[in-house]
Amino acid sequence: MKMQDIISKAYNYYNKRNYKTYKSFPLLLSDKSLLFTNSTIAPFKPNLVNGEKIENLFLVQNCFRNHYKSDGLFGFRMLGTLGQIEKMNDIFDDSLFFLKNILKIEDKKLHIVIHKNDSDLLGYVIRRFSTSNIHFCKKDEKNYGTVWSFGEGELLTGRGLTLVIESSILNKCNHSCNVYCDCNYYFPIGNFIIIQSKMNTYVEVGIGIESIYVALLGVDYLMTPPYKEIISFLQIKKFTYQNSSKLAKYYVAGSILSSEGINPSNKKQGYVLKRIIRKIYEIILSEENYLQDIETILNEFITPKENEWGNFNKFKLQLLNNHKSYLETINKGIIQIEKDRKKNKLHTVDYYNSTLGIPVFIILKTLKNE
Repeated sequence: MKMQDIISKAYNYYNKRNYKTYKSFPLLLSDKSLLFTNSTIAPFKPNLVNGEKIENLFLVQNCFRNHYKSDGLFGFRMLGTLGQIEKMNDIFDDSLFFLKNILKIEDKKLHIVIHKNDSDLLGYVIRRFSTSNIHFCKKDEKNYGTVWSFGEGELLTGRGLTLVIESSILNKCNHSCNVYCDCNYYFPIGNFIIIQSKMNTYVEVGIGIESIYVALLGVDYLMTPPYKEIISFLQIKKFTYQNSSKLAKYYVAGSILSSEGINPSNKKQGYVLKRIIRKIYEIILSEENYLQDIETILNEFITPKENEWGNFNKFKLQLLNNHKSYLETINKGIIQIEKDRKKNKLHTVDYYNSTLGIPVFIILKTLKNE
């Protein structure tokens, strides 16, 4: 099964269930409070805030979250359903039916993590799951804490439970392995959420397509298209696996933003793309083989054969068009460090990194060379 198969099955299923279906909204919405569309409810936030009645709807939404500081997965797609609180049982039941009967996930493999004080959600869960598959959030648990608020004065608040798949391929790491373990045997795939505005209450189900895919296959998402192909190419070029993985994530993220018509700049979405581009340059420069030859590897960067999202050709041109100015920035920064050294007015590494935009490893190397 490919990720596109999951999408096709979902649209077919929810159309038959008489949900109003939507195609993915753009990553750039008119809502100025959002940098990118980052969830399935984001396009409907104005409707929710205004307390409008929403008939059961379904969409597959392309999402983007800014993770360049943590090297996380930037772009992802979600299966999303949304409706009135009165339809909670129907919407949640339809989602469970899709997972169990359409995607063929076994009952015993599906777990719930929930807060004990969410009595309405708990009442729903205990009628549909065995007690051994219901787990309560620990007091200090962060991974499964599905509580959030949005907007000044909390225009919207949400609370919910987390759906977790038990791997059908991997083995438990030990006899005490559970949903809180880091071994990936238990894999969170989405949430059932109750959303409260000042005028109405709604329910939403958000399930990550990539999460379902990797959970069913029992692999890391970096071993799925297009990441796997990019990493394989970079390792042939003698990049370390760590750097290959980081580059793959940034390369895919940049191609996604390029496909939305975003260009690198110093403002908002353009600045995110600029930072992603600089991260790619920095990683390439950290590899000794390409320290003096960044343009060569940029020219050789591949366009993945299995690509369902993003414009790699356009992003590759952006990489090639900006690398010379980046190298000039680094050279000017090195000159400034040398000037500061002669005046005995050296600043911190963090200052040169954040203010002048010089990679840390180049700053340290420059400071070491007296």
